[in-house]
Amino acid sequence: GVVPEGGTGIKQKRPKRYIVQQYIPNPYLIDGYKFSCRLYVAVTSYDPLRVYIYDNGMVRFTTVKFSADPTQFNDTFVHLTNPDLQHSSTTWDTDRFRWQYTKLISYLEEHGVDTDTLQRAIRSVVLRTFISAEQKLTRLFEQFVPNRRCCHDMLGFDFLLDENAKPWLLEVNIVPSIKIDTPADFEVKTAMLDDLMNMVGFLPYDWNELPDLEKDEMYQAVGLEPSTQCDETTVPKTIEELRTSKMGCLSSDDLVLLLESELEDRKRGGFRRIFPSWEQWEAAEPLFEEKRYNNALLHRWLEVRSRRTTYASTGIYRRETDEEEVEDERAAAHAEVESDEEGDAIEVEENALLAPGMQPSTMRVR
Repeated sequence: GVVPEGGTGIKQKRPKRYIVQQYIPNPYLIDGYKFSCRLYVAVTSYDPLRVYIYDNGMVRFTTVKFSADPTQFNDTFVHLTNPDLQHSSTTWDTDRFRWQYTKLISYLEEHGVDTDTLQRAIRSVVLRTFISAEQKLTRLFEQFVPNRRCCHDMLGFDFLLDENAKPWLLEVNIVPSIKIDTPADFEVKTAMLDDLMNMVGFLPYDWNELPDLEKDEMYQAVGLEPSTQCDETTVPKTIEELRTSKMGCLSSDDLVLLLESELEDRKRGGFRRIFPSWEQWEAAEPLFEEKRYNNALLHRWLEVRSRRTTYASTGIYRRETDEEEVEDERAAAHAEVESDEEGDAIEVEENALLAPGMQPSTMRVR
């Protein structure tokens, strides 16, 4: 500000900050109505980055049929899908204007939309969104969070589909509403919160009363084979050393991190892990501003473990992937990223599935 002689100064107002978004003039319509999708994404760690997306969500419709007529540009009931706004419409109907996301997917499939491609694109946008902010978020996490086990986040990603069923990210809500307004809200949100609380570790037992794990048991629990020749000189300490490691000789801290990730994934319920994912790591890694050891550790763990099948000690089933299939998947991942000039997709697939009915583990590690 300007401070004149003998004066107290003139305070200048800070310039206002605005976000400018491209308007999608050709939205996908159902019976003439515009809609958006709210999907729930859980982040259980930033270093390493672990991201999950829930398999259901909310679909919010406008209450007046879409029109591109300039005289209706100011009609919010035509253009905005905000549920609080649409509830005030005189034509609001609970069953008609609020769907579950799974119902939308079924509808799109019936009308010829390739929903597998759609959902891969959505997962890709979610991952790229986190990667774009990963460096700043990780620094804030390191600054304000004393332990990675005590911080979890659940975000609301809002998508709009255009007439070609291509997803466009509208916004990311850091505090998504869990208010129950309709039967669809109740069914989706209560189930999602139940799975979220279970996945992040709010479980009804005392950790101090659980038995400790020996190192061999830890290797078995995460699907790895311990090396018989292991000492400080063979333990990987850098990303480059991890690239060639057979993961049979790891530090205790690394084993604990792998076990945390394994137990979390076994308790994910309706959430699907989109990162880490070993098949597409080579395509996603260059997008990170900073290479982190913990991210590389989880990638290498998933890569080594993916070729194993059954572990009798834990009852975990992992699908077997031969070298040719692995190379095909990686080539497809690179081709998608290189050919997508608009930057819409890094396809991120979950690397492994547990046997149906697998119960959460009750193991503790010091």
